[in-house]
Amino acid sequence: MKYWSINNFGRGFKQKKDVTVEEVGVAVSGSKNIEVIDDTKIGVRPGFSYLGTRSTDRYGILDGGSWKTSTGDEYALRTYSDGTNGFVEVYIGTTWETLIDDIATQGASFLNRGAGNLLGWWSSTEVQDLLLFVDGSDSIFMWSGGSTTYASATANTLTKQGTTSWAEERFLTAGTRQGRIKDDAGTWHTFTYTGGESTTTLTGVDVDLTALSLTAGAVVLQEVRESTTTPSAGLSNDFIGLYLNYLFVFDRQRNTVEMSKNTDYTDFSAPTFPRLAGEASDFNLDETPTSVITQADGEALYISTKNQWYQFIFSPSSDLSKEEIVIKPLKTSPLEGATNNLAVTNMKNYTVYTSGEPTIDFLGNVENVSTPQSISLSDDIKGFIDVAGVDKASSTYYKNKFYTTIKEDSDDNANNRIIIRNLRLGIWETPWTIPASVLFEYGGDLYAHDPATKNTYKLLDSNYSDNYVSEAIQSPISAKWYSSYTDFDLPFNKKKFNLMWVDGYIRANTELDIILTYDFGEQSVKRTLKGTDDNVVIVQTGGGLGYYSLGNRSLGGRSETLTETGLRRFRGFISIPERPFYELQVSFQSEKLGARWELCSYALNISAIEGQSNNLKF
Repeated sequence: MKYWSINNFGRGFKQKKDVTVEEVGVAVSGSKNIEVIDDTKIGVRPGFSYLGTRSTDRYGILDGGSWKTSTGDEYALRTYSDGTNGFVEVYIGTTWETLIDDIATQGASFLNRGAGNLLGWWSSTEVQDLLLFVDGSDSIFMWSGGSTTYASATANTLTKQGTTSWAEERFLTAGTRQGRIKDDAGTWHTFTYTGGESTTTLTGVDVDLTALSLTAGAVVLQEVRESTTTPSAGLSNDFIGLYLNYLFVFDRQRNTVEMSKNTDYTDFSAPTFPRLAGEASDFNLDETPTSVITQADGEALYISTKNQWYQFIFSPSSDLSKEEIVIKPLKTSPLEGATNNLAVTNMKNYTVYTSGEPTIDFLGNVENVSTPQSISLSDDIKGFIDVAGVDKASSTYYKNKFYTTIKEDSDDNANNRIIIRNLRLGIWETPWTIPASVLFEYGGDLYAHDPATKNTYKLLDSNYSDNYVSEAIQSPISAKWYSSYTDFDLPFNKKKFNLMWVDGYIRANTELDIILTYDFGEQSVKRTLKGTDDNVVIVQTGGGLGYYSLGNRSLGGRSETLTETGLRRFRGFISIPERPFYELQVSFQSEKLGARWELCSYALNISAIEGQSNNLKF
């Protein structure tokens, strides 16, 4: 008996061609929450859990990410609005702490070198980098990254826990310096200090902290410093960029871009002529700006408008005293600019962004072309991207994959899909139904800020459930893989089969639905494989099974054993009632808490029915 088989699912997801002509092994429209595993298998995507306590507040996260400081610290940050004020929070220990609670309601926009990868401005005075952000007002905000815990206080001093100094914990040593401390009731108190940064005790504290209810270990943070009317009064500082330590300030309603001195992010004074190296400047674009990012190789700065990309190149004079800034418009077409400042990131040697066309493109050098070119990455999923909402798109690179969060439909209010480009295989994964406003790497793991609630998620979680808090609080993942409709290379003949072979891996708690759909819904047949079905599932026993032990077998790129995953090997035949058909679609689906399965192959004993149906004549 001859079988028609599929044992390679590494072609990923496509939504461009008709489902009757798409190549075999490709996932088509309707597929979701599936990932390609070990290049050839498919399975349920991992789930997500919460970073910090789960919140029920309906305040979506607007921006944020991870800041890896020059001193080796790493902070996760996020910003949101309650409708009255904007907030910035930083993750300290296991808690999201409030850094500032009175910025504008559009929230903070941070310096970033790609969505979610926050960037610090270097201060030669403090000899460390500083986190800068704006909120749509005419102010620039700065946080030093200062964070420690309370030990004791007097009427005008504050002593920290540990042996490191306040300066070593990134507290400011110059200018007007303030801190904030959270009392036992959770209320924040701001104080000014004037000295003691090189020791463990601050002096000149202007608040008597002994009057507060403070327990050893209370959180102490550097207060955010605000520079008002910077660059000038009346501007809307909507987003910022950084290149060669120059701060670029953008107003989405103005064509003018302001650039600070590279030694002072608050100094935008007019330059001399010819301009000296390090001086401020300003530039006029043909349209209002939408995004900014440093070129992947660091050789230039990219600035985008709705329809145009510009390359800013800084060229020093021969004696290094003067500096010319050359602005090159790149060859782009209408709507090929980035939709917003989170829609652009660097991926290896390229800058990748979501355009308003809409497409997902990359900017980079092409052989025999002198200037960077814009090339589409999303052609294979054009049908999906064309109807998606990309105005709030956000992208990031993580472990050889490129992640973009978008809206499934342009009418949706917030991003609710994540699409993934597998760079090694050169394919797209199926869409993931996960809400995300910003994607970012933190502590070596991938995270997402929720656009609808005040929550941050750890993605790629091994629980294989969404919204995971505990075994009692979690949500199932609806995973669906649909094949194209195939005629098995016999387009003129009806076909038949009565046996289907499947093999792969499955958890005991999982039920895998196998659905066969004949001739565009004329009939469907469903069979369910249970992870407890001992007829086809190999259950590991203490001393091993057959000729080898499954318990120590590593599973591909995950470096997990079968014992760690709870997966069991399955293989076997499914009896299917024989019926004639022209085209067939195969689907594998699951939706159960903690469900996990991996499919290696399936096969059908297809045979042609001689002759053709006269009913198709016209």
